[in-house]
Amino acid sequence: MGYEIGAVKWAIGMLLTPVGFVSLYIFGGGIWGTVTDFEAVLHTIQYVDQPQRLVKGLIEIYVPTPDELLESLIIYPVTGAIIGAVLWYKGSKF
Repeated sequence: MGYEIGAVKWAIGMLLTPVGFVSLYIFGGGIWGTVTDFEAVLHTIQYVDQPQRLVKGLIEIYVPTPDELLESLIIYPVTGAIIGAVLWYKGSKF
């Protein structure tokens, strides 16, 4: 078994166990939260002279809808699994 197959097995194994899924959800949520914060900073810079649009935009960024909550159950763990598998590969191979 090569390191590439090992990284894929690690990611799948982590996603299929309850503890691994929660760990990847937290890890992926941290990565995704950084992206969201960057989006909020760009929005703030763009609408600093229009307070109503600024507040409305920040609420849309930070307050999730029910659909976004369901999407986060997929996006966060998958993001965590991809980044985690790359880090596992790098740590194991090199």
